[in-house]
Amino acid sequence: MLRPWANCDDRRLQRLAAQALTIPVFESDLAPQVMGLLHHWSTVNNPNLRWTATATYGGYVGLRFPEIALRDLLAIANKIVTLP
Repeated sequence: MLRPWANCDDRRLQRLAAQALTIPVFESDLAPQVMGLLHHWSTVNNPNLRWTATATYGGYVGLRFPEIALRDLLAIANKIVTLP
């Protein structure tokens, strides 16, 4: 359900996907799944998914897992810089 929102061109829907991912990250059994999904989105060659991951890390998810967020945000930044 979240991937279509995260992958669309509408930034409002991407923000909704980011907000929806914030809720389960505070559940210890769901956090690894959310973080794995965000890591994947941070590394794919898809600007919409990377933007959604960035928006997610810019909120409570980044506060909860700052080291992981910074690592993945650096990966996103490196992808942007290396694009032709």
